[in-house]
Amino acid sequence: MADFASLLPDAGWWAVAGGLLLCLELLSPGIFLMWLGIAAGITALVVVAVAMPLWTQFLLFAVLALASVYVGWRWYRSRPMGGQGQLREPSDLMIGSTGTVADPIRHGRGKVRVNDSLWLAEGPDLDTGAAIRVTGQNGTTLRVEAAP
Repeated sequence: MADFASLLPDAGWWAVAGGLLLCLELLSPGIFLMWLGIAAGITALVVVAVAMPLWTQFLLFAVLALASVYVGWRWYRSRPMGGQGQLREPSDLMIGSTGTVADPIRHGRGKVRVNDSLWLAEGPDLDTGAAIRVTGQNGTTLRVEAAP
């Protein structure tokens, strides 16, 4: 078994590699290099504790890299997205909004005012000034119903 001082250069290179990977993670989008940096750091700790040839160090790093990436992947898959990941149109936010009929809705078509905008509308026949609630959207036309 080699003495402790001779192990430090190998461990030092692994520690530097882990630190560089963690720094590169800060500059890149996503979270992938972090897991490789963690694997390099663990490899450095193992090399300090156990003397091993260089090829074994690389093999250990490869196994630890795969394991850490797998653990990271499992951890992120178990986390809820919190509303992210779904594309939303700003006009979809209008569903459930209320407004008034601006031009009478006749034969299923008319105009409504929601917030400060005038929209084409589809819905039951309603007179000007009637309260409406938005139930859906078809392009630039809102589907509406009479508000209670």
